[in-house]
Amino acid sequence: MSQESDGDIVMWRWHHYYGGSGDGNEWRTYASSSEGIRRVKVQAAVFEGDTQIRQCQSGWDA
Repeated sequence: MSQESDGDIVMWRWHHYYGGSGDGNEWRTYASSSEGIRRVKVQAAVFEGDTQIRQCQSGWDA
């Protein structure tokens, strides 16, 4: 998620990862906004199908 310069919060779509722990896969991503991004927060979750089992998130990174 990100917070734009005007204070609006933007929720970005989830990226799916189907590998297991330690398999070495990674992906790169970016976020941009015409309003400007003030800060970001990273979230991760474990899903079984469409059901979220666990979730964690970082603090806001200014």
